[in-house]
Amino acid sequence: MELRGFGSFSVSERKAGLARNPRSGELVWVNKRRTVLFRPGAPLRKRLNP
Repeated sequence: MELRGFGSFSVSERKAGLARNPRSGELVWVNKRRTVLFRPGAPLRKRLNP
């Protein structure tokens, strides 16, 4: 989906694998998952970073 001048949204897929629990240091298995990816459009970037 794209909002002209604002940016575009897409779906990204993260791989499954081992990750570390930052609190305990324990290794845990994380399943693959889909997440939202946002890419700002040029007009939005120009307004945020003149």
